[in-house]
Amino acid sequence: SLIPNQLVKGAARAQGLGRTRLGLVIMSVFGIFPLILRVFEFRALNVLWDSNAYGSIVWTLLGLHTLHIATDLADTLVLTALMFTRHGHMVRRFSDVNDNAVYWDFVVVSWLPIYGLIYWFPRLVG
Repeated sequence: SLIPNQLVKGAARAQGLGRTRLGLVIMSVFGIFPLILRVFEFRALNVLWDSNAYGSIVWTLLGLHTLHIATDLADTLVLTALMFTRHGHMVRRFSDVNDNAVYWDFVVVSWLPIYGLIYWFPRLVG
Protein backbone atom coordinates (compact mmCIF):
# COMPACT_ATOMS: atom_id res chain seq x y z
CA SER A 1 0.00 0.00 0.00
CA LEU A 2 2.98 2.32 0.30
CA ILE A 3 3.43 2.60 -3.48
CA PRO A 4 -0.11 3.81 -4.26
CA ASN A 5 0.10 5.99 -1.16
CA GLN A 6 3.22 7.68 -2.53
CA LEU A 7 1.49 8.12 -5.89
CA VAL A 8 -1.54 9.83 -4.33
CA LYS A 9 0.80 11.99 -2.26
CA GLY A 10 2.62 13.08 -5.43
CA ALA A 11 -0.66 13.72 -7.24
CA ALA A 12 -1.87 15.87 -4.35
CA ARG A 13 1.37 17.85 -4.26
CA ALA A 14 1.05 18.46 -8.03
CA GLN A 15 -2.64 19.35 -7.47
CA GLY A 16 -3.71 16.89 -10.15
CA LEU A 17 -7.39 16.43 -9.45
CA GLY A 18 -7.98 13.34 -11.60
CA ARG A 19 -4.95 11.43 -10.31
CA THR A 20 -5.73 12.45 -6.73
CA ARG A 21 -9.29 11.20 -7.05
CA LEU A 22 -8.14 7.88 -8.50
CA GLY A 23 -5.46 7.52 -5.84
CA LEU A 24 -7.94 8.16 -3.04
CA VAL A 25 -10.32 5.54 -4.39
CA ILE A 26 -7.44 3.03 -4.53
CA MET A 27 -6.29 3.96 -1.03
CA SER A 28 -9.86 3.51 0.24
CA VAL A 29 -9.69 -0.10 -0.93
CA PHE A 30 -6.28 -0.46 0.71
CA GLY A 31 -7.86 0.80 3.93
CA ILE A 32 -10.80 -1.60 3.84
CA PHE A 33 -8.72 -4.70 3.07
CA PRO A 34 -6.58 -4.70 6.26
CA LEU A 35 -9.69 -4.24 8.41
CA ILE A 36 -11.20 -7.35 6.86
CA LEU A 37 -7.95 -9.24 7.46
CA ARG A 38 -7.83 -7.97 11.04
CA VAL A 39 -11.20 -9.57 11.78
CA PHE A 40 -9.74 -12.95 10.78
CA GLU A 41 -6.55 -12.18 12.71
CA PHE A 42 -8.46 -11.50 15.93
CA ARG A 43 -10.45 -14.72 15.47
CA ALA A 44 -7.25 -16.74 14.93
CA LEU A 45 -5.46 -15.49 18.03
CA ASN A 46 -4.64 -18.32 20.42
CA VAL A 47 -5.05 -16.11 23.46
CA LEU A 48 -7.91 -14.06 24.88
CA TRP A 49 -7.40 -10.51 26.07
CA ASP A 50 -7.97 -11.50 29.69
CA SER A 51 -6.02 -14.79 29.70
CA ASN A 52 -2.65 -13.38 30.75
CA ALA A 53 -0.35 -10.40 30.32
CA TYR A 54 0.72 -11.52 26.84
CA GLY A 55 -2.92 -11.73 25.73
CA SER A 56 -3.60 -8.25 27.08
CA ILE A 57 -0.60 -6.81 25.26
CA VAL A 58 -1.45 -8.54 21.98
CA TRP A 59 -5.06 -7.44 22.03
CA THR A 60 -4.11 -3.89 23.03
CA LEU A 61 -1.50 -3.53 20.30
CA LEU A 62 -3.73 -5.01 17.62
CA GLY A 63 -6.67 -2.97 18.87
CA LEU A 64 -4.77 0.30 18.77
CA HIS A 65 -3.37 -0.44 15.33
CA THR A 66 -6.85 -1.36 14.12
CA LEU A 67 -8.11 1.95 15.47
CA HIS A 68 -5.39 3.77 13.48
CA ILE A 69 -6.39 1.93 10.32
CA ALA A 70 -10.07 2.70 10.88
CA THR A 71 -9.51 6.40 11.56
CA ASP A 72 -7.30 6.75 8.50
CA LEU A 73 -9.86 4.91 6.39
CA ALA A 74 -12.61 7.25 7.65
CA ASP A 75 -10.45 10.27 6.79
CA THR A 76 -9.65 8.82 3.37
CA LEU A 77 -13.32 8.15 2.62
CA VAL A 78 -14.28 11.69 3.62
CA LEU A 79 -11.49 13.16 1.51
CA THR A 80 -12.48 10.95 -1.41
CA ALA A 81 -16.07 12.18 -1.19
CA LEU A 82 -14.93 15.80 -0.92
CA MET A 83 -12.62 15.49 -3.92
CA PHE A 84 -15.61 14.45 -6.05
CA THR A 85 -17.56 17.58 -5.07
CA ARG A 86 -16.95 21.25 -5.70
CA HIS A 87 -14.84 21.28 -2.52
CA GLY A 88 -12.25 19.07 -4.22
CA HIS A 89 -10.97 21.94 -6.29
CA MET A 90 -9.83 23.86 -3.21
CA VAL A 91 -6.08 24.03 -2.73
CA ARG A 92 -6.28 23.11 0.94
CA ARG A 93 -7.94 19.76 0.06
CA PHE A 94 -4.75 18.71 -1.71
CA SER A 95 -2.85 19.54 1.47
CA ASP A 96 -5.35 17.45 3.42
CA VAL A 97 -4.76 14.52 1.06
CA ASN A 98 -1.01 14.88 1.55
CA ASP A 99 -1.45 14.89 5.35
CA ASN A 100 -3.66 11.82 5.11
CA ALA A 101 -0.98 10.03 3.06
CA VAL A 102 1.65 10.87 5.67
CA TYR A 103 -0.60 9.42 8.36
CA TRP A 104 -0.98 6.22 6.32
CA ASP A 105 2.82 6.01 6.18
CA PHE A 106 2.79 6.12 9.98
CA VAL A 107 0.15 3.38 10.17
CA VAL A 108 2.15 1.10 7.87
CA VAL A 109 5.53 1.76 9.50
CA SER A 110 4.09 1.33 13.00
CA TRP A 111 2.87 -2.13 11.99
CA LEU A 112 6.43 -3.41 11.48
CA PRO A 113 7.55 -3.39 15.15
CA ILE A 114 4.10 -4.52 16.28
CA TYR A 115 4.27 -7.49 13.92
CA GLY A 116 7.75 -8.36 15.14
CA LEU A 117 6.74 -8.06 18.77
CA ILE A 118 3.59 -10.15 18.41
CA TYR A 119 4.63 -12.81 15.92
CA TRP A 120 8.45 -13.10 15.89
CA PHE A 121 9.58 -12.23 19.41
CA PRO A 122 7.63 -15.05 21.17
CA ARG A 123 9.21 -17.59 18.81
CA LEU A 124 12.69 -16.26 19.46
CA VAL A 125 12.45 -16.40 23.25
CA GLY A 126 10.10 -19.38 23.55
